[in-house]
Amino acid sequence: KKMQQLAQRLQQKKMTLRCSAAARKLIAAESYKPEQGARLIEQQCARLVEEPLADQLLDRTLVAGDTVCVNVENKKIVLKKI
Repeated sequence: KKMQQLAQRLQQKKMTLRCSAAARKLIAAESYKPEQGARLIEQQCARLVEEPLADQLLDRTLVAGDTVCVNVENKKIVLKKI
């Protein structure tokens, strides 16, 4: 759900967000602590995706019309413009 909300916000900026199944799986795995519920998933999404994405928007690595793919490389989340 968090990634869908982020994708909708990027659509307002004329950008597209794609998140691979591997990325979603890694975020979920790193967020799994049943006693804390969904809060950890939101925190991981912010730390692993939203913050790096915001940095790329601010330094204009990403601009309107771009598509960003969230994927996994070497067991880490990476953002790539495609």
